[in-house]
Amino acid sequence: MIDGEKGPRAISGISSRRPSPNRWQSRRKPARTAAVRALAESLEPRRLLSAVSLVDNINKVTDSSNPSNFVVAENELFFTANDGVHGQELWESDGTSDGTVMVSDLVPGSTGSGAQPFAALGNDVFFTTTTGGLYISDGTAAGTVQLSTVTPNANNWTVYNGRLYFQGNDTVHGSELWACDGTAAGTSLIADIASGTDSSSPSDLVALNGAIY
Repeated sequence: MIDGEKGPRAISGISSRRPSPNRWQSRRKPARTAAVRALAESLEPRRLLSAVSLVDNINKVTDSSNPSNFVVAENELFFTANDGVHGQELWESDGTSDGTVMVSDLVPGSTGSGAQPFAALGNDVFFTTTTGGLYISDGTAAGTVQLSTVTPNANNWTVYNGRLYFQGNDTVHGSELWACDGTAAGTSLIADIASGTDSSSPSDLVALNGAIY
């Protein structure tokens, strides 16, 4: 009650303290948290993850084979690996240890060719090496050959209508647009957009409506 002369005065039997909001919230929180957790668990999709296993211990000599540059051609996986003996070379795998093999020892010795697969055309994979050039492989040593001395840019290419279109540099025309149908005879410069040794550096190649952009 309010006393006009003496100001507020406590009413007997009634506490002047207000309950702390935090106290009430702490009382309700466990129940609310449990309800939210139960709802989340009921909505959460349950998936049984497949087993993860080692396909093959490629490098048994040193430490790691460092597999990289993975490209799938039909049912085969092509990649770069170092077995500790041949250096970085082109490998393929069918997903089994017995089916994981080196395709070809292009540069004999521990240095390796530094093969870098980057695109697939049917059953074949295109790759380049540390010394440059455009190569193709069907997964066999006999079927692994150099198609051209032009060095492709492994980040700028597209496949369209049975041909690989890519940015390539033959040191004569600079970096320009090239095409390859998987044969040496079918590997050619499409256009010398920036004439001479200058480069037009075509990039972000996309096939759309019967044309390459």
